[in-house]
Amino acid sequence: MILLLASTDCGCTRAEFTKRPLRPGGDTVQEKVIFAAKDKGNFYKTVRLRLHAGGQDRTMTLIVKETAQ
Repeated sequence: MILLLASTDCGCTRAEFTKRPLRPGGDTVQEKVIFAAKDKGNFYKTVRLRLHAGGQDRTMTLIVKETAQ
């Protein structure tokens, strides 16, 4: 599997990742998501990952959220 792309839904969020191939069942990868909020409070952001595995492109969505209490 290869992580091809990580896209975010706004300019206040960015994702960092390595593009090296991963072996099935043997490798892990860490996706670093950075959120630079202009204001305090609730937020809900998405990071979409595009992967290539098993001869097919796949998409995975990560949700990053904060709920003020």
